[in-house]
Parts: sequence; structure tokens; C-alpha cells
Amino acid sequence: MQEALDNSNGVAGWSQVWHLPALVLGALLFGLGLYLAQPEGPADHFDASLDAVARYIEARNFEPAEGLINDLEDHLGRATLTQQGRLRLLHGDLKFLRGREQGRETPEGLRAVIQLYTEAEKEFGAKLRVPRLRRIAESYVALGEDGRAMEVLDRIREEFKDHDAADRYLVLRHIIERRLGKPRGEREAVGGMLERFFEELRDEKDPLKRREQMVWGVKTRAGQMLESGDVSRASDYLVKELIQFRARGGEDDLAPLEVLLGKAY
Repeated sequence: MQEALDNSNGVAGWSQVWHLPALVLGALLFGLGLYLAQPEGPADHFDASLDAVARYIEARNFEPAEGLINDLEDHLGRATLTQQGRLRLLHGDLKFLRGREQGRETPEGLRAVIQLYTEAEKEFGAKLRVPRLRRIAESYVALGEDGRAMEVLDRIREEFKDHDAADRYLVLRHIIERRLGKPRGEREAVGGMLERFFEELRDEKDPLKRREQMVWGVKTRAGQMLESGDVSRASDYLVKELIQFRARGGEDDLAPLEVLLGKAY
């Protein structure tokens, strides 16, 4: 069963139904306790608890999800290898989403996310699909390990031919933005990353999304030219790109490029 949180659709509906997460968690833990007290029990009890964890995470009810995960981890001897792998996937989901959405990312937490996903795949045979691979890549980016992030992006490109191109080019954008956010003397080069960004962006099928990201990419590249003192090259590049953008339709979104062109003059 592919986890519900691979797709965030339906989160609001779940939140409305599970409006008393503490009571529901108590009931689940009570049922789980009765099951575990038996000498043997069917595996679907563990699966039902994993399903509940997935729904809690999808609804962003992180505390009850963590409580149920902790209880399940205390009884892994009753779980199959497949169930143990799924539990690690869900634990990785919980750590990544809670850290990202609550602004609580730490190096230790990011490495735990990577480890949980990696163990699920290598030790328990779980299948890592694009959303979780992207979370691994994003974790590496946040840790400053861009090379490892690029390896994950290469894997996504090779193994999942029909996935959304945004899963690649947005990670590349985050790498570029993180590098540019450093003091100038401490920055890694972004030229190669920008080239890869434009390359991946060509696979974006939505013309509006592609245009939005193209404007950002052109602005970033021209800004790098200006910062290095190559004013003439920057102005020529901006003029050419502005003509092409207008020819493809509209100019309401081109103000950032026009402002930059004004600085070049």
C-alpha cells in the first residue's frame, strides 16, 4: 500500500474527522495492547496501527503519530519484515515533515530521516518512491552535502521516467539559493548548478510553471554576471531573454528582469 502522505490531497477532510486525536490514540493503544498480550495474533493488527500512523501524519497530527510509532517500536518482534520497513518509512516521514513544517530541522534530525529511509530500503526491502527520495535529497541540501543530493536526483531521473520534473529542478533551486545565501567570500560556484537547473526545467510540462522558474533562473544568472562585473554581458543577456519572454506571451511577470536590466545600464 503506497502511503497516503505521498499525496497531500484529503488532509483537511481527515482533520475534520479525527478532531480528538488524543482519544483516538488512546483507543488504538488500548487495542494494540490487547493484541500484543495475546500469545499470537494476526499481522493485520499491526497493519491497522501503521495505517493509523499514516493518517495521523497526513493530517499533521504529529504528537499522536509519534506516540503510536513509539509503542509499535517496543513490539517489533511481533512485526514482519515488511511491517518493520513500513514503520521506518513512516517514522522518516514524521521526522522530515515535522521538522520542515515546524521549523525544527536539526542536523541530527535530518540524518535520522536519511537513516530511517535507507534502513527501510536496504534492510527491509521497502520501495522508496519519488516523494521520499526527494526528502532525502532535501535533507542532504540542508546539511550542505550537495554532491549526495545530486546523486539522489540522478537516481530519481533514472528510475522514475514519468515523475514530476519539479522534484528535480526545485531541489536544484534550493541548492543554488542556499549557496547564494552565504557571504560572497564563502560561496560555492553556482554556474554548473544553474546549467543543470535549466536542463531539468525543460522537462516541465506546465508552461506557466516553466515560465515562472525560467524568470527566476534568468534573474539569478544575470545577477551573477553583474556581481562579477560583467555588465555588458548581463545587459545583452537580459535584453535577449526579455524579448523571448514577451514573444511567448505577456510581461506582467518580468518586472524582476526589467529592474535588473536598469541596474545594468
